[in-house]
Amino acid sequence: MQHVRWHHLVLAFLTALSAFLNLFALWQEGYGNEYYAAAVKSMTMSWHNFFFNSFDPGGFITIDKPPVGFWLQVLSVKVFGFHGWALLLPQALAGVACVLVVYRLVRRHFGVYGGLLAAAVMALTPIAVAVSRTNEIDTTLVLAMLLAAWCLWIAIERRSLGWLLASAAVEGVAFNIKMMEAYLALPAFYVTYFLVSDLRWRRKLVHLAAMTAVLLAVSFSWPVAVDLTPASARPWVGSTQTNNEMELIFGYNGLERLLGRSFGHAFHRQGAAATPAAAATGQGGFAGPAGGNFTGRGGNFPGPGMFAGRGNAPGLNGQMPGANGNRPGFAGFPGFAGRGGFGGGFDNGAPGPLRLFQRALGGQIAWLLALALLSSIPALRHVRWRKPLSAEEKGTVFWLAWLLPMAAFFSVAGFFHPYYMITMAPGIAGLTAAGLLQMWRDWQARTRWKWWLPALFALNLLVEYHIVWPYPSLRVALVLPSGVAALVAAVMLWKVHEWPLQTRAGSVLGLAALLIPPGYWSLTPILYGVNPTIPSAGPPARLAANTSFPAAGRAANWPGNFPVAPGTGGGFGGRFRGRFGGGNHGGFGEFGGGFGGFGGFGGEARVSAALIRYLVQHYSHQPGSFLVATTNAMTAAPIILDTGLPVMAMGGFTGSDPAMTVQKLAQMTAAGKVKYFLIPGAGGFGFGGREGQASVLAWIQAHCAVVPESAWAGAGAAATGSGAGAGTVDLGGRGLTLYVYTGK
Repeated sequence: MQHVRWHHLVLAFLTALSAFLNLFALWQEGYGNEYYAAAVKSMTMSWHNFFFNSFDPGGFITIDKPPVGFWLQVLSVKVFGFHGWALLLPQALAGVACVLVVYRLVRRHFGVYGGLLAAAVMALTPIAVAVSRTNEIDTTLVLAMLLAAWCLWIAIERRSLGWLLASAAVEGVAFNIKMMEAYLALPAFYVTYFLVSDLRWRRKLVHLAAMTAVLLAVSFSWPVAVDLTPASARPWVGSTQTNNEMELIFGYNGLERLLGRSFGHAFHRQGAAATPAAAATGQGGFAGPAGGNFTGRGGNFPGPGMFAGRGNAPGLNGQMPGANGNRPGFAGFPGFAGRGGFGGGFDNGAPGPLRLFQRALGGQIAWLLALALLSSIPALRHVRWRKPLSAEEKGTVFWLAWLLPMAAFFSVAGFFHPYYMITMAPGIAGLTAAGLLQMWRDWQARTRWKWWLPALFALNLLVEYHIVWPYPSLRVALVLPSGVAALVAAVMLWKVHEWPLQTRAGSVLGLAALLIPPGYWSLTPILYGVNPTIPSAGPPARLAANTSFPAAGRAANWPGNFPVAPGTGGGFGGRFRGRFGGGNHGGFGEFGGGFGGFGGFGGEARVSAALIRYLVQHYSHQPGSFLVATTNAMTAAPIILDTGLPVMAMGGFTGSDPAMTVQKLAQMTAAGKVKYFLIPGAGGFGFGGREGQASVLAWIQAHCAVVPESAWAGAGAAATGSGAGAGTVDLGGRGLTLYVYTGK
C-alpha cells in the first residue's frame, strides 16, 4: 500500500481543489475586514507601526491581536502592492498548505489512504474555506499549529529534545498569531509526548518542562517587549482598559472567550456602567455608520441605524435602500443584562454537548464530527495500559487529544466567532481517516465490530441531512445524490471479497456520499461571498424554509425582518455578495458602552468622499498630527484606507477603550495635533459607558464647533442634521457630526 504511485495524482487533485476553493475570485472579496486592513496599511508605513501592530498610521492605538499573522500580510502587500487580494493571499495559501501538512501528518501513521482521506476532509471543511478567503488570521494560526505538530512527531520518532523545543518555539509563534487560541492544541502535544514517547517517564517530564519553558519564552517575548516599552513611546494596547498586553492575553483574548464578554466588562468596569435608567431603556448605545454611506460592489446605500443599547432594550429600526429597491433594515439585537454587558451579539447556539450540531454552527464544522469522535472507539479498542501503542493508535491518540478539548471549549464558550472552529478541522480530518480505515478493516475481516462502519456511516449521513434539511431547494440537490451514492455503495460493498474493482468503486461512492453536502457548503463562499468580519460558509438564508433563525451568520429574519432578494445580500454585520457581483453592505453595532460604540460592525462604514476631501484639504501634515479623530476604529478604518493618513480611533475597536483623556486631548488640540472630530451628533446615541470617556466627548462638544454640511459638501447641499446647517449625516435619525476645535 505504501508503494502505490496513484496517490500522487490524487494528492495533486486535492491540492488543486483546495487552491480553487481558496483562491478563485479572491479579487472580488475586497479588503476583507477593514479594521485589520487599515492596520496592515499603517504597518507598512513605519517600523514603529510594524512592530507595535498599530491600527493607525499615527501610532495611537493597536489592534486587538498580536502581529505575526499581519506581518505576513505586510510582506504580501510590499511585494504585490496594497490590493485586497494581496491582503487575502497569505491566508488562502495557508489554507492550501494546511491540506498538504495534514496529509503528511496523517500519512505517518495511517499510510497514503489515511493521508488522502484526511486531506480531502480538510480541503472540504466549509469554515476553513470561508476564513481562508478573508484577512482573518485563523488559517495562518492553524498552519503554525500543524507545523508545530510536525516537529513534535519528529521529536518523538528521533527521541530528540531539540525537535521538541522546536515544536514549542513554533507553537509560541502561533501564540503570537492569535494568542490563547493557539493553546487549544497544547493538550494534544503534552498528552501525546507523555503517552507515545518511549523515553523513561522522568526524562519525559524533564523534556516537557524544557518544552514549556521555551513555549512561554517565545509566546510572551513580543507581549513583554511591548509592556516594557514606556507607554509614551508606543501605541495604546487596543481592547484593553489598562494599556497592557497581559490584559489582552488573559482578558479579551483569554477568559472572556470562555466566560463571555459580560465577565470581562464586569471585571474591568465595576461601577462604570450606564445609569440604571439608561440600562433599562437601551441608552448609551451606538451611533450609525459614519458620514454617509456603505459602499457596496454594486452601488452605495446607507447602512441600517439599528443598534441595541445596554440591558435588554431593543434597538432601533433602520432603513436600507439599496440598488434593488427599498429594503427594511433589521432591528437591533437585545442586549445582555448585567453590568457592562453588550448590546447585540452572535447566535452560536445554546451551550451544551450538542451545540456544535445546532443550526448556528453545524454547517461550519459538524459534517463529519460525529463520525470522527465515535469512530475513535473502535480505533482505540485494543489499547492497553502496559502494551506499546501501534502506529495507528499513536496517531489516533494525538488527533483525539487535539479535537476533544477544542470541541469541549466551543461547546461551552461564551464569546467566540464561528470561524475560530477552523482549529477543529485537522482533528476531525485525522480522526475521520483513522476511524474509517479501522472500521473498514473490521468490515473486511467480519469481526464483531463490523457493524460500526454501516452504523456510523448512516448516523453521519443523518447528521448531514439534518444540516441540509432547512433548505428545501437543496434537499433534492444534495440529499438525493448523497443518498443514492450511499445506497449503491452499500450494495457494492456488501460482499467485499468477490470483486476487488467493485469494492474500490463502492468505497469511492461511499466517500462521495459523505463529502457531497460539505463539498457544496465549501463552494458557497465563492457562490455567495464571505462576510469579511465574521466569515461563515453556507447558502443564503433566503433559501431556508424558516429564517427565524440566523443561518450561520447570513442575512436572516432577525427581529425587524431583513428580506433578501435573489442575487443580493445582507450580511450578519457585514458584506454579503450575490453571485459574482452586485454586492451590498450592511452591518450592526455590537458592543454597548464606551464612546457610544461603532456603527456597521464589518459593514465598512464609509465617510463621504466630499467630507474626506474637506479633511485632507485642511490637514496640516504636521508631524504627529491626525487628519481627524473618531470614537471607534470601524469609522476610522475606511478613512485610513482611502487616504493613508493618520486617523485617531479614540476608543479603539468598539469605542470602549480609555485611550484618550480630557487632559491628553486638551494638550493635543492646543499643540495642533488634532483639530477635527467625527463623533455621535445631537441626533445620535448618548455618551454611554465610562465616565472618563463621556467626559472626553463632553469636552469636544464644549470646545469645538459643528462644521456645517455646506462647508464640506457644497453650499447647495441640503442640511441633514437635526437643524439647518448641521454637519450630522442622517441615518434613520442617527448619525455622526463633524466638529472643529475652536481654541476656546
